[in-house]
Amino acid sequence: MYPGRQRSRVLRKNDMPYKLTKSELSYYAGFFDGEGCIMIKKKHRGRPFHTLDITISSTNHNILEDFKRAFGGTVHGAYKSNTYYKDKWNWMVGGDKALAVLKALYPYLRLKSREAELGIEFQERAKYQRSDALRAGQEAIKEAQYILMKGLKK
Repeated sequence: MYPGRQRSRVLRKNDMPYKLTKSELSYYAGFFDGEGCIMIKKKHRGRPFHTLDITISSTNHNILEDFKRAFGGTVHGAYKSNTYYKDKWNWMVGGDKALAVLKALYPYLRLKSREAELGIEFQERAKYQRSDALRAGQEAIKEAQYILMKGLKK
């Protein structure tokens, strides 16, 4: 691999467990628009780095299992934040799997379309950083995208 040259990535078979129809994608996008969250997280393990995660929290466990069957990822729960509230579950997917989900849902998103664009751009840039010089420049871009994503949440 030559510096500055990017390899095209073929999605693994388990990135999208099965082919979804347009109406299914539209339904999932509508649910995600209302209940989902797109995040660029800043983490620290020796040195700071950034990751793309998408999540949905819901009291309806079945819909999150549907997202898991359709897009992969994991479902965690049941959490109870207060004794008066229903149990809550979380579906989460990150990295290249999150990229595949955002690309599939993007044409149908309305409220989160700008966040999805930024998430897609972020994850596509995150691939294949080989040289330290490239990595340093990319980290500055990732930090800017992290700050921009936080601004879109307001």
